Amino acid sequence: MKYRKLGKTGQKVSVIGIGTWQFGGEWGKDFSQREVDAMIGRGKELGINLIDTAECYGDHLSEELVGGATSRERDQWVIATKFGHKFSGHASRVQLWTADEIKKQLEDSLKALRTDYIDVYQFHSGSDDSFQQDDVWTMLDKQVQAGKIRHLGISIGSNDNLLQTENASRVNAEVIQVVYNRIDRKPEERVFPSCEQQNLGVLARVPLASGFLSGKYKPGTVFSGQDVRANRAQETVQAQLKQVEEIARAEVPEGVDMAQWALAWCLMHPAVTSVIPGCKSVEQVEFNAKAADLDMVSSSHPRVGVLEWGVKGVAGFRTDVNGKDWQALRERALTLDASDPLRSMRDRFYLPQGIYLDGNSLGLLSVDAEQAVLGVLETWKHSGIDGWSSEPDPWFSMAESCAKGVATLIGAKPSEVAVTGSTTSNLHHLLATLHKPRAGKRRVLIDALNFPTDVYAIKAHVANQGGDPERDLVWVDSRDGHLSIDDLLTQMRDDVGLAFFSSVLYQSGQRLPIAPIAARARSQGILLGVDLSHSIGAMPHALHDDQVDFAVWCHYKYLSAGPGAVAGLFIHERHHAVPPAFPGWWGSDKTRQFDMAPSFARAKGAGAFQQGTPHMLSLAGLAGVLPLFLDIGIDRIREKSLALTDLLMEGLEQLGALYPELQIGTPRAAEARGGHVALLHPHADRIAKALKEHGVTPDFRPPNIVRLAPVALYTQFADLVTTLEVLDRILRERLYEAHDAGRNVIA
Repeated sequence: MKYRKLGKTGQKVSVIGIGTWQFGGEWGKDFSQREVDAMIGRGKELGINLIDTAECYGDHLSEELVGGATSRERDQWVIATKFGHKFSGHASRVQLWTADEIKKQLEDSLKALRTDYIDVYQFHSGSDDSFQQDDVWTMLDKQVQAGKIRHLGISIGSNDNLLQTENASRVNAEVIQVVYNRIDRKPEERVFPSCEQQNLGVLARVPLASGFLSGKYKPGTVFSGQDVRANRAQETVQAQLKQVEEIARAEVPEGVDMAQWALAWCLMHPAVTSVIPGCKSVEQVEFNAKAADLDMVSSSHPRVGVLEWGVKGVAGFRTDVNGKDWQALRERALTLDASDPLRSMRDRFYLPQGIYLDGNSLGLLSVDAEQAVLGVLETWKHSGIDGWSSEPDPWFSMAESCAKGVATLIGAKPSEVAVTGSTTSNLHHLLATLHKPRAGKRRVLIDALNFPTDVYAIKAHVANQGGDPERDLVWVDSRDGHLSIDDLLTQMRDDVGLAFFSSVLYQSGQRLPIAPIAARARSQGILLGVDLSHSIGAMPHALHDDQVDFAVWCHYKYLSAGPGAVAGLFIHERHHAVPPAFPGWWGSDKTRQFDMAPSFARAKGAGAFQQGTPHMLSLAGLAGVLPLFLDIGIDRIREKSLALTDLLMEGLEQLGALYPELQIGTPRAAEARGGHVALLHPHADRIAKALKEHGVTPDFRPPNIVRLAPVALYTQFADLVTTLEVLDRILRERLYEAHDAGRNVIA
């Protein structure tokens, strides 16, 4: 089963729920408590946790049956029910819309459901006049405050009722329920955009179009007896059955059951949280649940633009620009997504609304990292100090376990890697340990495009060694936002004792060829350090074989270890005899650490460069997500990363032909680029704000760079086409002019 957040309620609900109108006896069958217990019990086993019922499905009959099945495990269920009607016979209802009548209905529903609270209490298909009674919503707010209702919702009668939808937030409603299915798509036009703008959860009812999309019924079928479908105009019924027959022929993939496809189809829309099909048997519950297994369904809302019903702007506007050209690229993107061997990995990550292209600044949270962090908290809660030694994941050895995995990703021996500290503190430590300026080789070579924190550390190191940063630093200048490798190698002169570069430049995304740089450094007797922060997790490295002297990096970008996660360092084994400049007790030989001796018995290799006790909650995220990267393999990750940026750059080249001010700042050759693409534009700061306003998260780097970073494990190819379409409109209509120039405090 897969789960999504129910809008701003924050509740995680299964993408497949259980609709219970049929339990009220109006669908040609009466149900016993035993039958309902079996269906709901099986649903729970399959991971379903959402049930939708109503006060008028029978006279609270459906609620009574649901209550009987869930009361013993009430906290395991999200139960939604409704108010406003009273059952008065088959297909007959009495309207009850005063505040007092609704309050009594609430008490009756609580009693029938055998519960103290209702998770989602929904206004049930009432008129706009009934909806606009402030005293009703005031009374309901008081019930929320009293704890009898957790969240309010609106089950709109007409699936184009914009008045009630747009006023949801005003009345503190957080959920919209609406009829939506493949043959009734009206909500796409106005209701869904409003839901997205308000961050409302959406429950799609009648997802099988009252069974028409089950594939069971052919044109000519006649419904009779107590079946509610018998009350519908036969002309409409027959027209819909013919439409379903054509959908089955033209749209349902071979080998996929039509009913399961129809449920999954609803879940492809970015507004929809869950579908709530009915069921008459345990087998039907099982059958419905299998729809969640289809590749069409993701654990978070699919990003806009991937959908078959056309391209929609991620903030609710239609893009529809250069449709023919973008359509060709979109079709290719969809083909790439369908054949992507890593496509299932996306379901392991929590994806924000819209399109996230900032993974080179902060990677997204994975289920694996979340579970690891929660595991540390659970161990702390239940074991206290024994967490340091509790199997199977003792805290005492977690840093060393992570170091082994990271070593695989960067082409190092496990003894050459330590997971510790921060990028900057590790750089200070390694510089102080390894670089001892000597006469004739006091100069330090860095590039003008280096990440600022590295420059700060190197300047401080030069000063601390008695040098003069103004005199002793040698800069490799940039001519065009890139570094010339020839210039870099030429600057490795006899008077240079230390060189430090980034493997991927943080602004342009240019990838430097480490092997020839390292070879040149060795031949000149230059100590070489590398910052891997913008490459680790996105591409392979060969630090040991290339004979890089030392390296530092963070784990919170492509590796998704979490904000401010513990960093890493590499020190080649030929330097392992050099003692660390700033020793600490966690760098001790692990077999002797708790001797508490006054003399430092250092660990072998890079482990000696650990200092204080590891931050376990920060380290746990890395421990959780690393196996994901190791199982997939960094070569496969790089392969998809290059394919993503290829597609993105192809589209940006088309945009550049339309808007000459837009340029690509990243080298086109695959071997010369990292994992992100840099856009150059005089109004980059404002364009970045406009992209974010319309649902695409990039980042801005002064003076004129927008960075877009697709991540192999959770970015779809179709996301990039949607980004191009949104950017096209922003440029064409100059939407960026609505934003102030200049970066935000956090860019």
